[in-house]
Amino acid sequence: MDKTYDHKKTEDEIYKYWEGLGVFSPEKAQQVRKENGLETKNETFCTLMAPPNANAKLHCGHITYVIPDIFTRIKRMQGYKALYLPGTDHAGFETQVVYERKLKEKGKSRFDFDSETLFNQILEFVKENSETAIKQLKKLGISADWERQTFMLDEHVIETVYDTFEKMHADSLIYRDTYMVNYSTFHGTTFSNLETTHKKTISPLYYVKYEIKDSDETITVATVRPETIYADVAVAVNPDDSRYEKFVGKIVLNPLNGREMEIITDSYVDIEFGTGALKITPGHDFNDYEIGKKHNLPIITSIDLEGKMTSEALEVKGLYPKPARVKIAEILEKKGALVKIDETYEHSLLIDYKDGRPIEPLPMPNWFVKMGGLAIKAKEAIENEEVKFYRPLWKKEILRWLNEIRDWPISRQLVFGIKIPIWYSVEKNPDIFVTFLDKKGVSHDGKIKELVNKYGSLRLEVV
Repeated sequence: MDKTYDHKKTEDEIYKYWEGLGVFSPEKAQQVRKENGLETKNETFCTLMAPPNANAKLHCGHITYVIPDIFTRIKRMQGYKALYLPGTDHAGFETQVVYERKLKEKGKSRFDFDSETLFNQILEFVKENSETAIKQLKKLGISADWERQTFMLDEHVIETVYDTFEKMHADSLIYRDTYMVNYSTFHGTTFSNLETTHKKTISPLYYVKYEIKDSDETITVATVRPETIYADVAVAVNPDDSRYEKFVGKIVLNPLNGREMEIITDSYVDIEFGTGALKITPGHDFNDYEIGKKHNLPIITSIDLEGKMTSEALEVKGLYPKPARVKIAEILEKKGALVKIDETYEHSLLIDYKDGRPIEPLPMPNWFVKMGGLAIKAKEAIENEEVKFYRPLWKKEILRWLNEIRDWPISRQLVFGIKIPIWYSVEKNPDIFVTFLDKKGVSHDGKIKELVNKYGSLRLEVV
């Protein structure tokens, strides 16, 4: 026996011995047991490895992978056909973000490459990390059947995703619609509700005066986002607020563009917040979007997908919201419409979970999964104890989540990952906004019909 235990030498030898026996395979393990007169059973036991994201090395949290391995080993020793199924995940958005950071270190960005080149570069990066992850898992002694290892961009996985998409579409569980989504102008993609969070922040609260048409009277609203005033389509007050009873139904003038807007009532409006009057901007706020649908209001956006002010924003077109906010405050002050600014206002800012960047609520055409009926079935299974939780808190949390669930956006404005298997007719969808690189690497963007008319036939991918 060696005086000093050499884990690198000893553990590698033991693991190679295990692999040599082939007993990580349920079939081979059964065969070995039979050859040695040990009991075998027809029952199966299978556990899936949560595929680690192949965008970095494993971390200490992955040590928990030994827990299902222990159960698999126990069942294998009891004679079950036991399988620990391994795999690695391409991790779509997460991997693209990591790779883009590496590009940034080299002074480049994803916009320097066409989609096919960028996809293949990220794929090579992922394959390298996948190999590292497998080596690390083997170092942990994981008894997974590596012959069955699956990468989440393997052909059979993609085919399964496409078949599932097609089936859910046929079952009316998937639909495409313009809907208010959590959009990141920084990452250039949408986020589900589970991928966003809120953080407390201090922002200026602007009190802005709106003139009532054909009157000397005004109504004041409070907002942290004066840059969206250009997209205002109404002012709302609570129907129980006696202060504004005489104003309901009257027309106010947008202080930045003169748009005529009606003063409406809605019970959503908080009498205690600000002035009790709320500017309604369906194109940039989730609650306003719902109010807009209820009252059949138009949807206007003053911020585009790049996070810049649109042509709707007149004097501040092309600016980012922060500098636009400063200039708009100056414009409002010159017009006598800025009442005051509260510089100490604390509110909850919606951000993405990945980098903590602000989310811009935007109405966008997206693909969605209808979650209502699915959530009901999941709740029934949980409440009937078909699914068991070892901690009551976990059960409580998932039921809360299922009660609050909304339709799930599955579109991703990404290059890497599995694409949605949909093709669009240019004739029927002339206003789809696309970006592409020409042969010289120059970027062009615009509405697809206009680009086709200008450049002729194009090979584009819309995600």
